[in-house]
Amino acid sequence: MTSSATARPETPVYLKSQLKWLHFLLAGLMIFVVFSKQILGEWLRPEAHLLLLACMTMITGVKGSTFMYCLGEEIECEEGEEGDSNVSNEDLGPVLTAADAARMPIMGSCVLFGLFCVYKYLGQDMIKMVFTLYVVFMCAVGLGANISDFVDMLRRKEVKPLIRIEYLDLDITIVDIAGYCLSGVLGYYYILTKDDYEANWVINNLFGVSFCLLGMKQVNISTYRAGCIMLCGLFVYDVFWVFLSKPLIGSNVMVTVAKGVKAPIKLMFPREGKGMLYNATNVGLIPSQRTVLNGVSIDKYNSSELLGCKLTCIHTDTCIGMEWDSMNVDALDSSACLLFSEASGALVAASNDAVQWLTKGTKFMPSMLGLGDIVVPGVFLSLLAKFDVTLAEKKSIASPSYYNPYFNYFNVAMVAYFFSLVATLVAMIMYEAAQPALLYIVPFLIITSGSMAYLKGDLNDLLEFEVAGAETEFSVQSMIERLTDGDGNPKQALTEEDIAFLKEALAFEEKKAEESKKEK
Repeated sequence: MTSSATARPETPVYLKSQLKWLHFLLAGLMIFVVFSKQILGEWLRPEAHLLLLACMTMITGVKGSTFMYCLGEEIECEEGEEGDSNVSNEDLGPVLTAADAARMPIMGSCVLFGLFCVYKYLGQDMIKMVFTLYVVFMCAVGLGANISDFVDMLRRKEVKPLIRIEYLDLDITIVDIAGYCLSGVLGYYYILTKDDYEANWVINNLFGVSFCLLGMKQVNISTYRAGCIMLCGLFVYDVFWVFLSKPLIGSNVMVTVAKGVKAPIKLMFPREGKGMLYNATNVGLIPSQRTVLNGVSIDKYNSSELLGCKLTCIHTDTCIGMEWDSMNVDALDSSACLLFSEASGALVAASNDAVQWLTKGTKFMPSMLGLGDIVVPGVFLSLLAKFDVTLAEKKSIASPSYYNPYFNYFNVAMVAYFFSLVATLVAMIMYEAAQPALLYIVPFLIITSGSMAYLKGDLNDLLEFEVAGAETEFSVQSMIERLTDGDGNPKQALTEEDIAFLKEALAFEEKKAEESKKEK
């Protein structure tokens, strides 16, 4: 960050109340979906579920990020504790520059292709388990942190710490302990059921939503230009790995990783569909004893890879087309991996050693949305929301009636995000294939926000707006800390870092004074 960063505004009076109700509504939505089958007679439509959960998570995360950005009120402490101002939002976390944004697609591609190689070629269960444990641990930590933050927001005072870790400068409260214990229990259950989506989709979504909220609160983009670079770069990244990886590499890298990773890296939207169910009662019959089913001859495949594979129905109405759902390279390359039969009620997959009997039935088949399709546009929308608050405070000085709480950049961009998800769903249904959501989200957001800024005459202000990270907030307290030692006595000599900080502070204050003169 440079000294040209825009000064942070005061917290709008309505923001904290909005944030509380948004958390309650988000929790209510997740609870409703769990019991929607009992209430509606079937699961909430996955398309409606996707739109509601993604948009509610987006709005809540962006409002939380804006609350963290604004200068907060002083929060009361428990009796006997010293007060501190801005404790609720003093640390904005990392602020990504344009250079950081440009590196994101490259770094993401390296990670994605590395995971693809591990899951497709190595096939080591230990490596997969380590990755699953890492992701679940991070999500559990995020859930615990969100619980603690939400409780602090509901109370108008800090919770008195139970434990103080001086080395880490960390205070641990009873709320922290309860939140992390709950997260740990949920994480343990997720690990036990990681292969059973029907058993763990609720916990998966809880972890996923929590991760999205924490990501949008903790990660900031510095400028509108940097945000556009980030979106455009990840647009190319998403399209390449979904559409172009198969012609170039021979496999759809994005889909392979998404299906192979048993971790809460995506939101799941429950639905039931017709498919072939594994029937264990007929396992063990040798091919010579069962070679005809419903008058249809069953071919014998000389491939042990057929054992243990799961079949997914291509045409759900008749189930005449079946394809193998397997991460095994040999199985995918084998002609035995495609099995076609006109048997209407059941299918048999045979090898030299045994057969598998599969019967038609209803099974759990969730739709999915990657967390990146919420967090990445969420970081961009957070920038627009911060610009809204800053612009409203600036303009309200000259014209108190300026601010319109509904027609602002965030609300308009949020509507664009909603319709971009609708476009994604329409394309997915039309082409009957997975779609890279950023292919639709990125144009909607950039065109909408840029056009609105141009039409309102705010384009220059939007381009010049820069998020001020915690390191560029030159408060009185930060000055005192720079000029005194640990005992509160004046420093005998200033370091080069101290001098650089004071120079930035001086330049920052000079710029603020110039802006004030222009406004007058």
